[in-house]
Amino acid sequence: MSCYQMKMLLPAFENNELTEAEKEAVILHLASCSRCLAALEAIRELHNRLSILPTTSLDSEMTNNIIAKIKRMKKMGEMETTHEEIVIMPADLMDEREGESDMTNEEKPGKLIP
Repeated sequence: MSCYQMKMLLPAFENNELTEAEKEAVILHLASCSRCLAALEAIRELHNRLSILPTTSLDSEMTNNIIAKIKRMKKMGEMETTHEEIVIMPADLMDEREGESDMTNEEKPGKLIP
């Protein structure tokens, strides 16, 4: 297995989402590859850092606004992806809640990104 293929499996390995055969292949590769082992350690460090961040949830109004915006964009042909493939940036959400802005869409720091 190549290092590229291995690095694609490392997040799933860390989350215990691999089959037994895949786990064995990862363990075998990690035993002889310091670069992939370092990549796994970086993933673990990231998980540790993310785990201490506070979590937040969207209220139902915000969730409905997001879904409505996605539907409008799909209807207007601006988007061909599903909602699962979208990252929503905070500035984009702020635009809908705060009303009009002096900035054009291209100038705004946050956008829906497929």
